[in-house]
Amino acid sequence: MRKNILSLIIISLFFYGFNNSLLNATGDFKDANKTREATNTVSSFFNGLMNGDLNGIKQYISKEYYHKNRALLDDNKEYPNFLKEYYQGAKMNLLNMSMAGDNIIVDVEILFPNQTKGAYVIHLRQFDNSTWKVLIVQ
Repeated sequence: MRKNILSLIIISLFFYGFNNSLLNATGDFKDANKTREATNTVSSFFNGLMNGDLNGIKQYISKEYYHKNRALLDDNKEYPNFLKEYYQGAKMNLLNMSMAGDNIIVDVEILFPNQTKGAYVIHLRQFDNSTWKVLIVQ
């Protein structure tokens, strides 16, 4: 029981991220290239979570997000198995995308096999004209 509560706290902290100042994004999002890239980044990030693939997750997160979650990603040997169990059978739906400054804001819904849902707001930013990276997850 205590281990389950600790696991839920850990996953909540991981998804909370480190900054919520960009939460209120508005505007139409009609850039097909950015939509495709954002979809790829969020889908790959989610697949990494589902598979407990920490190296895969690290490819799609910003340096800032990595440093904020370094202990969880590098030091917690149980985290990959926790992720696999937590997300087993889950499905992801991208609900909405918009721009806020240089960030793409993606509203995501996770549907779990027990019919519960999780709603997250993922902030993406492109660094050095390369792939879009997860900057914040709320």
